[in-house]
Amino acid sequence: MGPSLYAPNGAGGFVIGHDGANHPAINTTVRFDPATGDGLIVLSTGAATLAHEIGGAWLYWKTGTVGLDTLILLDLPNILIVFGLGALLIVATGVWLALQPRRRDKKA
Repeated sequence: MGPSLYAPNGAGGFVIGHDGANHPAINTTVRFDPATGDGLIVLSTGAATLAHEIGGAWLYWKTGTVGLDTLILLDLPNILIVFGLGALLIVATGVWLALQPRRRDKKA
């Protein structure tokens, strides 16, 4: 949908870029540091995440920081568990509220 901010570049800005894919055939990534003009473009075929992994390694080498997109992928099982528990809590609260007897105001 557009460029993403991947990690602070140490110069008051961010390394920017974008990943794309047409699974399983094509995987692409672009990383660019506007402060230095350094960048990376990877176009790969046959591996669903190869370009993304190379882009993440370059970002770590360049900034010493793992990108937010990689952190989300690494912690995805825990994120899904928390999301599922939150959704279950919302549904349970809704059911509990729906089963509560309704109070009727008595008018004199």
